[in-house]
Amino acid sequence: MKSTLALLLFLSIFWLALSGHYSGLLLGLGFASCLWVALIARRMDVVDHGGLPVQKWSLRIFTTFFIYLMWLGKEIVLSSIAVARMILSNGARVRPEVIQLSVEGMNDMEKVIYANSITLTPGTLTVDVDGDWLNVHTVRGDLLEPLKRGDMANRVRRIYNRSGKQL
Repeated sequence: MKSTLALLLFLSIFWLALSGHYSGLLLGLGFASCLWVALIARRMDVVDHGGLPVQKWSLRIFTTFFIYLMWLGKEIVLSSIAVARMILSNGARVRPEVIQLSVEGMNDMEKVIYANSITLTPGTLTVDVDGDWLNVHTVRGDLLEPLKRGDMANRVRRIYNRSGKQL
């Protein structure tokens, strides 16, 4: 029940932030549509039980996630510069490569964050998630070195506790 109420609260806030309309009728219809979606999600049993449950969120999770987003922003800028240099340089050739990265021990939320973070980083793309493996494409093999070392995977795991279990 708490997850359904948390979903309703999130959807309502999200709707308010995006709509920009605050008349009585539109607020009522917006809330009704959010309630309808939350009830359907509850009936379908698709309310997220495995991700970051709202009732267990803490300042530590928010802080850790914020630090991760700042680090990811830096990595996106650095990768953008590397890809731009590669494109503008006559000597640097594109050498596409596909590798598999292990995501063993990660829960579904960590896999999603990790795969999307890879895709957000210029020059790399998560092509497929297959069980405990991610297939990652890159325009040049050296762009995958930080991923092979596990830098990003370790930072994603820090959003949760060290053992990879939910908080």
